[in-house]
Amino acid sequence: MSCDHDSRHDVAINAVPMLSDFLLPALMEVAIAHPTIGFRYRPAIAIQCLHAPSPGAKPPLALSLRAGAEPSQADGISVRRLGLLGVGLYAAESYVMKFGKAQEAADLAGHVLVHRDASDNAPWEHWLTLHAPEVRFILRSDDEAAQRAAVRSGHCAAFMPIAARLFNTQLRTVMAPRDEWAAPLWLVTPACLSMPDPVLAAVAMLGDRLSRSLGGS
Repeated sequence: MSCDHDSRHDVAINAVPMLSDFLLPALMEVAIAHPTIGFRYRPAIAIQCLHAPSPGAKPPLALSLRAGAEPSQADGISVRRLGLLGVGLYAAESYVMKFGKAQEAADLAGHVLVHRDASDNAPWEHWLTLHAPEVRFILRSDDEAAQRAAVRSGHCAAFMPIAARLFNTQLRTVMAPRDEWAAPLWLVTPACLSMPDPVLAAVAMLGDRLSRSLGGS
């Protein structure tokens, strides 16, 4: 497989928006270390080279950060396991003061959540269905900014990666991360034979940095 690149070495990172707190600190470190590469963060999942935006323009290399089952390793696709992504249930302090914290599934009775509109078969979705079906979803939205705004209102809680709690100090833990909620995280890249050395180095650095953040789990 061969992917076209221009001299700027543009690289697009595709990931679901809820991974931004986890991804962007590492991506910024890589961007500083590799000034010849221009990064683009796009809230979508894609593993192929993107289409050229206009005639004569060359597309950036497209990487994907995926959580869940291992992506199919089709021809020309490289898949690297980064570790397990920890997820907890978080909310604003005012929400915790009103609804309290939860230690077990039964403690979630009466709690109010905001969640994705489209089901993505996440581990915590299965857990809720099995163990806490009485939880009320006050809002469903695929817009991560809308979910965060709803959480900040103090009227609901949301499942978020542990990194969200680390980088948003106003969040409080409603229910601590559980092993059942963790999801494998994968870095999916096109195996481009012509990938420039700076891009290869940057992709390797990004994978190493993200893997360390997950403890190599």
